[in-house]
Amino acid sequence: MGTNFSMAYNTTSTVDGSLKSSRILAFHSSARWKAYFDACKASSKLLVIDFTASWCGPCKAIEPAVIEMANKYTDVDFVKLDVDELMDVAQEYGVQAMPTFILIKEGKEVDKVLGAKKEELEKKILKHRSSSPTHTFGRSWVGWHTLQQSYSEFQSPRLEARKLESSKARGREMGTKFSKACNTTSTVDGSSNPSRVIAFHSSAEWKAHFDACKVSSKLLVIDFSASWCGPCKFIEPVFIQMANKYTDVEFVKIDVDELKDVAKEFGVQAMPTFILMKQGKEVDKVVGADKDELQKKILKHRPSAPTSTV
Repeated sequence: MGTNFSMAYNTTSTVDGSLKSSRILAFHSSARWKAYFDACKASSKLLVIDFTASWCGPCKAIEPAVIEMANKYTDVDFVKLDVDELMDVAQEYGVQAMPTFILIKEGKEVDKVLGAKKEELEKKILKHRSSSPTHTFGRSWVGWHTLQQSYSEFQSPRLEARKLESSKARGREMGTKFSKACNTTSTVDGSSNPSRVIAFHSSAEWKAHFDACKVSSKLLVIDFSASWCGPCKFIEPVFIQMANKYTDVEFVKIDVDELKDVAKEFGVQAMPTFILMKQGKEVDKVVGADKDELQKKILKHRPSAPTSTV
């Protein structure tokens, strides 16, 4: 993201790469975020955390409004965290959809807004902000300037290199080998289960498979998941069970951190999201770890009798 960390107005790179003047603080290190958050606990000043992702369309849509609010409400601290960079923080706060705005006071969550809802966000900021401006944390935090100087190491080239390596590492940790038939799929917690679920870690491989599916009336169920997503871990054994049960249906798993372009193409905003496809067209969708709803829709759209594998 290439954002220079500072305690006052700065130039912030938006998710689409443009530059805008902003009071928003962006963190790319969990350690630095924790140090900042610990300092915030001593104040009654409102803190608004924007959990976002570079591939999230609604995040791009609302970002100018968030920047505007940050510049308007100077008695409120605004922080931006990319869920792909700080997965541990996103998991800690139970983030499942982007954008998610969490409002904090004295280290405790006081409110939350899910989705790009400008009016609701501003309403809740006005509800919880102090009646008068308070001091900026940075001015009283010992070591702030040291942090600001050292933060330059998180500039774009090195950050992108680390993100790429991190993505590759996550792919290796998943340990899922692409196959066209039954395989052993590593679950998000690292265990292995016999499964018909096909996992893709390459956009090119996914596209080839998806193009092949377009010529068949066979139902395709895509599970958009993330390794840091709690509900994804919860429903994964059920998804594997369904895949092994309904052999006339194709089940695919895509990690949104690995295949961001695919997640963006399908408009994924929450994890897990299950998209049901037939002949290359979306016929239904389930957002969230809703086992019964997913099974109901699979039964609704699957062929009455098994068809040949694509």
